[in-house]
Amino acid sequence: MTYSRRIVPILLSGVALLAACDDGANDPTPDPDMTVTPEPEPEPEPDMLDPDMNVMDAEPDAVIDAEPDMIPDMMPDMIPDMIPDANPLVMPGPMCVEDEDCEADWRRCLGEQCRVDLRPDTFVVDAIRVIEPAGSAELIETFVGDAVDDNLLNLLIEPGGYDDMNQFLWYIGNGGFRNNEYDYLGQYPVQNFYGFWRDTEEDGLHWTPDDQVAFLLNVPTGQVEDGEGNTVNCISQIVTTVNLTLTPDRNEQGDAVLRASLSGSLLHTDAERVQFPLGNGATLALTDLLSPEDLNIDTDGDGENDAYPFAFDADASSILFIGEPPNEDGSNRDPNPDFMNPAECNQ
Repeated sequence: MTYSRRIVPILLSGVALLAACDDGANDPTPDPDMTVTPEPEPEPEPDMLDPDMNVMDAEPDAVIDAEPDMIPDMMPDMIPDMIPDANPLVMPGPMCVEDEDCEADWRRCLGEQCRVDLRPDTFVVDAIRVIEPAGSAELIETFVGDAVDDNLLNLLIEPGGYDDMNQFLWYIGNGGFRNNEYDYLGQYPVQNFYGFWRDTEEDGLHWTPDDQVAFLLNVPTGQVEDGEGNTVNCISQIVTTVNLTLTPDRNEQGDAVLRASLSGSLLHTDAERVQFPLGNGATLALTDLLSPEDLNIDTDGDGENDAYPFAFDADASSILFIGEPPNEDGSNRDPNPDFMNPAECNQ
């Protein structure tokens, strides 16, 4: 915040001037036997501001030469109260009895207060736009888009409700699709993401964590033949950190949709492990989809680029979800489920 003028108090000291006659001929000669009690020195008048003086009329030099400790240090105490939060939280309210009492969009009546809540809708990602890595964006978007269209990749996004800290929980995990119905695939993690609803002029109503969050991925790392001659997929876990934003919206039919933004980075060593199954035992390495120019992040500061950036925008539509609702403790939305690869994957 910039102040156009600071008013600095200028204190003027009144000085008492004592006049004395210096006529030696009239000075009486003191009597040696006479005790003379000296008159007390007059006490100086206290510093005071001349009531007839306008502070703004003070000489400029008086302001410039003022001692530093005379200038009140107001800024640190004033800044927190005078600068608005650039990304304010959406707080509960107003009071309500039923959902119809909540006029604002996306609100439901929870605990007698209107709160943002997209339940009972659950969503699946049905469109992806790849922004990063820039050199490979078109190829990756085509590859992932085909997997989404063929229901080989079904990323479910499920609202989970509030905790005691006013954080809203989302569950995100891989799902299975059959007969136009969706449920989670049990061997894959269901991520638990906590964050806050915020509302700004620029972005409108949106949900985001306070900081980057860990994202656990169970990724295919190849195929092997088990002891019975069956081709099975091998799975490995990769952990990365991401920025995540979810924004509620409506499509042309008025149905609820989510707009999602996800960004972060992936280590080259992790990317080398990812092998997408293509059928008949064939696989496609993730690094085959990435351009060398995309390896442009140095995560450990050693001067060598070792990671790829990624940034995706996605649309997610409301679906028919047939899975069990989340337990109170979230135990049926496990972010780290027990999963054991076939022994042949470790050979």
